[in-house]
Amino acid sequence: MNVHEVADDVEGWFRSRKEQAPVESDPSELDRFTEPDPRDVHPDVDAGTLSLGPTELEASVWRRLPPSHVPRVERPFEFASPVESPHEANDVVTGLRWHGQGGETASTAVVMLHGAFAPSFAAERLISVPLLRRNAHVFAMAAPYHMGRAPPTSEYSGQYLLSGDVPRFVEGVVQAVADVRRLVATLQQEGYDEVYLSGVSLGGNVAAQALTMADVDGGVLTVPAVDFAETLQRAPIAAGMRRAANQAGFSDPDVRRAMAPITPERLGSPVPDESDVHVVYGRWDRQVPAETVESLLGEWPGASSVEYPTGHRTTALRILAHRHQLAGWLDAKMAAGSVE
Repeated sequence: MNVHEVADDVEGWFRSRKEQAPVESDPSELDRFTEPDPRDVHPDVDAGTLSLGPTELEASVWRRLPPSHVPRVERPFEFASPVESPHEANDVVTGLRWHGQGGETASTAVVMLHGAFAPSFAAERLISVPLLRRNAHVFAMAAPYHMGRAPPTSEYSGQYLLSGDVPRFVEGVVQAVADVRRLVATLQQEGYDEVYLSGVSLGGNVAAQALTMADVDGGVLTVPAVDFAETLQRAPIAAGMRRAANQAGFSDPDVRRAMAPITPERLGSPVPDESDVHVVYGRWDRQVPAETVESLLGEWPGASSVEYPTGHRTTALRILAHRHQLAGWLDAKMAAGSVE
């Protein structure tokens, strides 16, 4: 075992000992996720109305220092989720829109999707810096049950999504994909010519699913959890979820079958050309086994990919190099689009 695997194991040990959200579902409810065609579980989605909050120019001196010294204009946004859940707070999708100073109008939007349990958009803020120089508008969207979408009883961001309540978990991920699809449709309706997706871990799974259903121009998936059945069975970070699910009567075979609708590999090919998809993953990742990502790449052979000699958590050590690779890749796609 190397340092990368140890880091993932240590994170999993701490995470699995956090208080689990109550299980509110019954094992019989898993039946509704076993449709012959996994896509049938996903709802029809149309454009919504995007409400933007007040504009704020980033003024903190710490946020202006290298490597993120780009003046950033920030506005919160929200819209109604196309999916209703048992928790009212969860059904208003929230997030932040960023652009560079003087870049009030843009033809390109990038939707960024965070990882599991994220309490803020700190990683997306850092990764987005080069995109602001390219005059792209960046929309960082909160996943269901995260940040401001968490129920009042939630003790931490993501507690009610990533729990032993397997039906709520599947419904929440389906909702996340529907939210992205609505946001994409809304941005296109508002005049953005190109829309790209960028997702990390949990967000990588959501982005990969959305790529098979939304008319986007491409996407970058970073350490994407593209097979939750395997992640729940093997990942140290999922040990608490797995234990709580088993105690609530959810058997491993039933859980595996219920994961089909949120497994990108089962949903078909991406809407954009496969060459417009780029995947970054870690060889020593204990939370997202490398072979699950490689299996998806086998189904999407035209996608480009980079394998880092890292684990799930230690991939963050390469975040500065990664953000420039992401920006370079997106920059090439956006430049090609502008020529067309």
